[in-house]
Amino acid sequence: RPTRWQGETEGWLNGFWFWDWAEEAQPIAAIDPAKQQITLGGKPHPFGYRKGQWYYALNLLGELDQPGEWMIDRTQGKLYFWPPEPIRDDKVVLSRLPTALRLQDVSHVRFQGLVIEATRDHAVTVKGGEDVRFEGCTIRNTGMRAIVITGGKQHAVVGCDICDTGNGAVTLSGGDRATLTPAGHLLENTWIHRYGRLKRTFCTAVDLSGVGQIARRNLIEDAPYIALWFSGNDHLVEGNEIHSVCYEANDSGAIYAGRDWSGCGSVIRNNYIHDVTGFEGRGCNGIYLDDMFSGTEVYGNVIVRVTRAFLIGGGRDNRITNNIMADCTYGMHIDNRGLGWAKDSVPGVMTQRLKAVPYTSDLWRQRYPWLAKTLDDEPGCPKGNVVERNISWHTQFDRICAQAKTFGTIADNLTDADPGFVDCAKDDYRLRPDSPAWKLGFQPIPWDQIGLYRSPQRASWPVHHPVRPNPAPPAPPAPKKVVAGPPPVCQATPCTAAIVIDGMPSPEEWGTAPMKLDQQLDRSPTGLPSQAWVRYDRDALWIALDNPVDPATPLTHEAKWGQDAVEIALRNPVVKDSPILVLRGFPGGEFVSSTEAGASAEQAEQASKGVTFAATIPSPDRWRCEWRIPFAALGFVPKPELRMPFNLTVRKNASHRWVLWSGTLDLATWDLRHGGLLEFAN
Repeated sequence: RPTRWQGETEGWLNGFWFWDWAEEAQPIAAIDPAKQQITLGGKPHPFGYRKGQWYYALNLLGELDQPGEWMIDRTQGKLYFWPPEPIRDDKVVLSRLPTALRLQDVSHVRFQGLVIEATRDHAVTVKGGEDVRFEGCTIRNTGMRAIVITGGKQHAVVGCDICDTGNGAVTLSGGDRATLTPAGHLLENTWIHRYGRLKRTFCTAVDLSGVGQIARRNLIEDAPYIALWFSGNDHLVEGNEIHSVCYEANDSGAIYAGRDWSGCGSVIRNNYIHDVTGFEGRGCNGIYLDDMFSGTEVYGNVIVRVTRAFLIGGGRDNRITNNIMADCTYGMHIDNRGLGWAKDSVPGVMTQRLKAVPYTSDLWRQRYPWLAKTLDDEPGCPKGNVVERNISWHTQFDRICAQAKTFGTIADNLTDADPGFVDCAKDDYRLRPDSPAWKLGFQPIPWDQIGLYRSPQRASWPVHHPVRPNPAPPAPPAPKKVVAGPPPVCQATPCTAAIVIDGMPSPEEWGTAPMKLDQQLDRSPTGLPSQAWVRYDRDALWIALDNPVDPATPLTHEAKWGQDAVEIALRNPVVKDSPILVLRGFPGGEFVSSTEAGASAEQAEQASKGVTFAATIPSPDRWRCEWRIPFAALGFVPKPELRMPFNLTVRKNASHRWVLWSGTLDLATWDLRHGGLLEFAN
């Protein structure tokens, strides 16, 4: 098809070039049909480019083939426009006005029943002032957002219809975070749809920031990206209906916040979120507290036909209670990224944002008593989360990491019984009187307080908003069953020759009978196996690995889990309930002792004492490493009758593989519940 575009000088490609949540438009500089190659102009995409990502072409005269399409030839100063219907008495409107209303320090004014449209920038901006209200207005066809409110207090957008905006819709910002003084701006009973016409990501329908904004009983639907994004403190998001959003992005959420311990105090309650599955059904979240976001109350929400209902990305002190998840692929996800791939952000951006507010002041201690101790209490660990009295139906509920279970509360969730919905086939998720959820203390969802309501201030009524025909979320995976029979056993054999830990294992040192690492997490074949040798003497465990890689893709040398690395997971066999210890080594020669599997910082440090590690890269298609791990660091003495829970993993970044000795049937490579055993042969 690009061969049709040759000779055109104004074409662009808009694509999700690397990440599934960040698109960018770039001009077409050249097309080479013989090489099937398009060269883009402008600045390179900041995240780079990756095979298999999606894009579309725009502003091509040769592609104008249906009503409603247009193309601008800036070189000749011409607009080509195919009207959606024959033009009779109506005008064709071309936007020239930047902003329709610009209000500075204005107070106590009502704008009622207006139609505001055809602006190149935001339609309305309000700065400072008090009690400016937009009631029953229709705002549409903007170049940027509909209404942007910054500063001031008690401004309101009520009963409006907002659609076809170039970016997002409504921004409410204000209040004082230092004193936690709320602005009290309000968005209520407003219908927002078809936003993000020009900018397809980072075009949120609603953006709440500062302190104390309210988004209540709105309808947000039919758009390519996030419905509501919040940051700051003490916002209230309640009674909204959200559906058919995020249809062009993945790894996004209907309601989203991220990367801030200090963003405490917001309440997300009694919202109805449904039919959000991401681009081509690949996956999005209902409520997404990303990258260690903390201190949020999530109560009484109903999430239906969403790929993942809740994602807590390593955050702390979040309360997820009294929610319903139905016909989702996954229900509750809590991970420990602050101890793993995201640990560098703990002393970095997370600490910087925490110290930017007076989190140790008396006021902040009184409001958020858990926050002041964060930096002194294993800040990367997902502590203090509470998951109670939730209902999960036709959904795989538990994807909760070990630390969240150990240092939080997971209790009284209804996950294995019919909850007794009135008629879920007709989306009636009220509970019958005989529902087993009542015995757990579940409280009724106030359905009459969710979504738009009829009012003299509504711009239109009734409101019709069919669900966008998107792919359904994948069905929850069938419960994984442990393979019948005993767990796999690996024999550590006595050392028969002196071994030098130099990253260059030789047959003279290690012998000629390596074990294979050839499984994926689900125990299926990996297709790119590694080899390992396991030896021992009276003082130490000795391990060597040989790892073939794709020579077309260079090894990553960053000492970070998720890049090229090896992992040893083991547990003391003589101490009941001992923690899983995790050692990870990297091609550059560094190794770390991780707390990701639940070990304390002291236990992880003890496990690394006296450990020797070395790695080499003998050729572009392989790297090797050797370990010596003292038994004194592990806390036991090897004996023939002992069997130690054990696993080995190699991360092969170029092929996106996790290559294991024993597949764990879980997301965590170090999860030894379904792993193997290491025995010490005579």
